[in-house]
Amino acid sequence: TPTPAIPADLSHAWPPPDAEPLNTTGLYDRLVDHGYGYGPAFHGLTHAWRHGDDLYADITLPEEAGQTTRYGLHPALLDAAMHVDLVAGPKATLIPFNWHGVTLHAAGADAVRVRLRRLDGDEVTRLDLADSAGRPVATVETVVSRPVQADALAKARPASDSLLAVTWRPVAQPGPVGSVDVSGALVIDGTGEASGGGVPDRVRRALRPVLAGLQNWSAEADARPVVVVTRGAVAVRDTEAPDPARAAVWGLVRAAQEENPGRIILVDLDRAGELSDGVRAALAAGEPELAIRDGRPWVPRLTRAALPPGGRADRVSRAADPYDGTWPVDGTTLITGGTGGLGALMARHLVTEHGVRRLLLVSRRGLDAPGAAELRDELTEQGAEV
Repeated sequence: TPTPAIPADLSHAWPPPDAEPLNTTGLYDRLVDHGYGYGPAFHGLTHAWRHGDDLYADITLPEEAGQTTRYGLHPALLDAAMHVDLVAGPKATLIPFNWHGVTLHAAGADAVRVRLRRLDGDEVTRLDLADSAGRPVATVETVVSRPVQADALAKARPASDSLLAVTWRPVAQPGPVGSVDVSGALVIDGTGEASGGGVPDRVRRALRPVLAGLQNWSAEADARPVVVVTRGAVAVRDTEAPDPARAAVWGLVRAAQEENPGRIILVDLDRAGELSDGVRAALAAGEPELAIRDGRPWVPRLTRAALPPGGRADRVSRAADPYDGTWPVDGTTLITGGTGGLGALMARHLVTEHGVRRLLLVSRRGLDAPGAAELRDELTEQGAEV
């Protein structure tokens, strides 16, 4: 916005004269008792002081947090800037709730000076961040926090309730759809046959017309909403199995939906469904995704996933249905992006927690990726074939 927050001057003597040093020894161990469990990447607070009603701190980004060049302000550095308010032992466990007047003055900092000023008790504060020379890095005019019981978060969502699955639900038609005007929408027909050849060839044939239609619509800055129609791309009922080529169309269009919120609709038909009826139902439903089965609309919803017998889904010693909360250990598990940060975490989790013994990790650089060889050796030592 044209009116950024005005930074405080932190270029004076540091820490401020007559500032009272605060004890930061064992800070992060102490905070566990108040409900804060910070990992090593967030252990950035090194020194803290009190000067009148203001709190001051030195924050240095730990090596575990990684490089700062990917961020305007590294999130672990920003989070640690608020820890100075916890040094003396918080009266309550507070969760940041609302941020207002946030301005980034400089990017790439790996260490900052922090001044925290209380504006209204413990729950409303102002943050000023500067580099080691006192040059402004960031300003937050107000941070409003809300108290929460230290054990409330742990009790609010037991592990058995944290597993979610996508379930298709039938919904009522919003009214007669036969009279819905479709002339104001761009319809991309993805129902054509893509049979013959292997799955990769079928996927390419299914994707080409849909991709071309979306690219033309985007290039022309067409203001019309888009309805992409497929047939048999999703499994709505237990007796259905999605066609891989059509399912790939849904994956492509979902990416386009993220780039164009509210402007693209996906609708999937069964064998008997007419394209025109599907388009009318999609426009009338007001849903980003819709499936028509026997003339009735269905929509996807997140629901609690059923746990396997015994209520745990973290260890498996048998081949299992992947939808029952467990993971199949027979066969090979493929992880794309398998040598990156999330892929490596997933690989370790499957080996140590689910007993998976064969992994295929694919990435753009393979074993040339940083840490890939070490990851392979680590998982091999744990009994996996990688």
